[in-house]
Amino acid sequence: WNQRVRELKNFNEKHGHFKVPKNAEAYESLCNWLQNNQKAYNNIQKGMKSSWLTEQRIGQLESIGFHFTGTGKWDEEWDERLNELKEFKEVLGHFDIPSDEDDYQSLRQWIAKNQAEYVKIERGEKSSRLTPGRLRRLGEIGFHFKSTLTSASIPKGTIEYEECRQGGSSQSSESKS
Repeated sequence: WNQRVRELKNFNEKHGHFKVPKNAEAYESLCNWLQNNQKAYNNIQKGMKSSWLTEQRIGQLESIGFHFTGTGKWDEEWDERLNELKEFKEVLGHFDIPSDEDDYQSLRQWIAKNQAEYVKIERGEKSSRLTPGRLRRLGEIGFHFKSTLTSASIPKGTIEYEECRQGGSSQSSESKS
């Protein structure tokens, strides 16, 4: 596993991207490895388990800048909206999306869908759409979801309990979504 991750990182450093060619003999093995992991990732997105592609390994790949390609319309929309949210923040300096402007309707709806997925995660349920990798990507641009937890729902003595009890959390004060 680690050898393949190094190969992929070296490929990216050399070529500036992660699109390993299928027909290049020198990269045949790396390409097959990536395809197998993409299939495993797609299955994870559908709620299935993978014996080798763990969240830790997905995180390892994301740490070198690699992100799995999506499996459908939701994935394409997710990436588009993430870019739109990033641009919004770059231009306006915050994530407070106006509720009265039609220009931002699709972005507001996207945030609301992801907030609903975040609530699932907080409740201990699995979210098939808001993956740890996507949470990391949102965090990289400074966006964090508003917690729905109350101190009564979190075990006493934990960091999360103390943050919630004090009215704060590790959430960005800019994100009011």
